[in-house]
Amino acid sequence: MVKLKCKSLVTKETIDYYLSIIKDEDEKEDFLSTVSKFDIRISTERVIKWPELYYKIWILKRGTKKRAHIKEYYPLKLIDEERFKTIPLNLRDILNMINLNADVPDDFEEYCAIWFRDATDEKNRIDYVEDLARAERFKKFITKEEIRSIPFLPLLISN
Repeated sequence: MVKLKCKSLVTKETIDYYLSIIKDEDEKEDFLSTVSKFDIRISTERVIKWPELYYKIWILKRGTKKRAHIKEYYPLKLIDEERFKTIPLNLRDILNMINLNADVPDDFEEYCAIWFRDATDEKNRIDYVEDLARAERFKKFITKEEIRSIPFLPLLISN
């Protein structure tokens, strides 16, 4: 197994940037609370696993050994596109992914309603089971209040 190199997305520059563009004081407080509790790291190299490529993202709770990860997949045909020559994700994207990945409803029909999926399609039930298992990994070290306090950040102009 190859150990992936990674970089932290929770840097002083990134925090200062988001604080400068977040207008609401409560959202600023939520953002600071979130980034003070977690470190978010992303692999600096894309992993190619035919027919896809992915970046592995680790979410670590500061002061503990608790963590979870997300793999963000892209079709392999995109490998030569300019935006995939560098990491295509930023802190905003990953915080939004954590929010969505960690807060999966316990009810399948509610899950389908949120994601605009057909509850009669068996593939959606398989996706639901996988999403629920991922959410359980997050819930081992992130409370529902912490999940819900992750602010949806404004779009970046540049990283």
